[in-house]
Amino acid sequence: MVDAFLMTGMVLAIAMAAIVLLAVRDAYQQRRREESRPIEERIADIHHDATFMMEQLQEDLQRHGTERPREVAWIPEVMDLYRRLESLASTPNSSADECLVLAEEGSKYVQEMGIKGVFVSTQARRLAKLISKRNAT
Repeated sequence: MVDAFLMTGMVLAIAMAAIVLLAVRDAYQQRRREESRPIEERIADIHHDATFMMEQLQEDLQRHGTERPREVAWIPEVMDLYRRLESLASTPNSSADECLVLAEEGSKYVQEMGIKGVFVSTQARRLAKLISKRNAT
């Protein structure tokens, strides 16, 4: 009986190890694919994502702004952060420092308000890295 449990445990452990290894490999390949894309394309993706988020937030504000104004009071400020991110991504002479300032402001505001699902600071940091790489070449 004990042998059966040990054998089952070993099979499960091997299966879990295989799943973890496959997940790590897939993540590595995805990162490699992303890094092989031109910097300008990746910056354009950030611009597109910021535009999309502004549109989504604007729709939420229009839909729920009159019904629940206190629940959507944070949206205009977050829209402004995304608007600034969009502007930095579309301006060819943006600096990495400007992006890092935006990332810090965004992170601080999101933490203060306890907002979930707003990643403007992460995108601003990514943009800063891309701009640094672009300027280095």
